[in-house]
Amino acid sequence: MTDEEAARARRLVPGQVCYLQMPAVDAARAAAFYEAVFGWQTEHPYQDFESPGLIGQWVPGRPPAPA
Repeated sequence: MTDEEAARARRLVPGQVCYLQMPAVDAARAAAFYEAVFGWQTEHPYQDFESPGLIGQWVPGRPPAPA
């Protein structure tokens, strides 16, 4: 485990959602949106993301739920 990974693990709060898989038809478009609106950090080619207290990935094979 790197120092950065250890520091991230220490910031997690028991019971808090810390990992999320989000459906996305277009992962690059989803990444651009969340980067611009919420300041999330994304990994290229846009499969993984990180936000304060949360990490996850976009899942292109799972369609979003209907409205």
